[in-house]
Parts: sequence; C-alpha cells; structure tokens
Amino acid sequence: MSTTPVLALPNYSIPFIMKTDASSRGYGTVLMQDQRKVVAKLHGFKYVIQYKQGSKNLVADALSRVDHVGASVHYISMIQPSWMAEAQSRMKKYADLGRTERSFQQGDLVYLKLQPYRQNSISLRKNLKLAFKYYEPFEILEKIGSIAHKLKLPDSSIIHPVFHVSLFILWPVELI
Repeated sequence: MSTTPVLALPNYSIPFIMKTDASSRGYGTVLMQDQRKVVAKLHGFKYVIQYKQGSKNLVADALSRVDHVGASVHYISMIQPSWMAEAQSRMKKYADLGRTERSFQQGDLVYLKLQPYRQNSISLRKNLKLAFKYYEPFEILEKIGSIAHKLKLPDSSIIHPVFHVSLFILWPVELI
C-alpha cells in the first residue's frame, strides 16, 4: 500500500513553525504546521514571525508584516498631543524661513525664470551654460487663480503664457 500526498489548505488559526538548518553553504528552511510541511502562499495574509529560542531577534521583527510603528505613533499622540503640535510648528517655522510672500498685480513688469536647456523660444544662445537665468521683463496680463499669472510674451515664443508665481521677480531689480 502506498501513501499518496494530499493537497490541503493549511489551517490559518493554528500557528506555523519555521524550522531552520544552518550549514556552511546556506540556510535551509521548512515551514511546518502540526509537524507536517506546509507549502502555501502567505503573501496576502498578515502574520507575525516569532523567534522562540533567543532573547532578541531583530531579523524576525523586521520580517514581520504587522505594523508596529503605527501603534506607537498612535500611543504617543494619545499621551502627549502637544508634542505633535510642537513638532509641526517647529517644522513649519524652519520651512517658512526660505519662503517669501509674492504678490503681483495686473500690469506689473516681472522677470521670468526659465531653464535655458529646456526652452529655446524666448532666447537662444550658442552656449547654454552662459544663458540668462531670468529673461526680460514681461507684463502681467491677468491673474489666473491665486498663484498663476498670464504674461504677455513675444509672438515668436511657442511656450504657454501662464506661469507660477515662484518663477517671477518684480522689475526693476538688479540681477547679478
């Protein structure tokens, strides 16, 4: 009489055991449940890898698919909500150091910042490394939204005339 292997789904309510064998050539592992080898795809399931014989097993914790960081952040935010607000205000303070408030009106003349390697319709130079960073003052025709403006570009330009406020410098300014 022969024993035929039967393919059956593992019971996910019982814990799995991973047996390892370390040799000089590599690691061999077998996933077991109820002292039988189990081969199944565990990709879609949440599982925790536990190492039973050592005091600290950082590799098993790193391979575990349960999110431990989210729980600790939630715990900290419950204990000290002022810590989160203080950290946010500190980050905003440092981010605002490099930010300038820019407001332009219709009819203002502004220099336009363009990338010389990407465009060649406003001004074309032989050596692009020496090209201007800001181009001649253009007139603002209209304000589109809160941060975009339409400029009066030359007829020969083939780029779209609407630009973000961060690309403008108010004229007259001495550019170095």
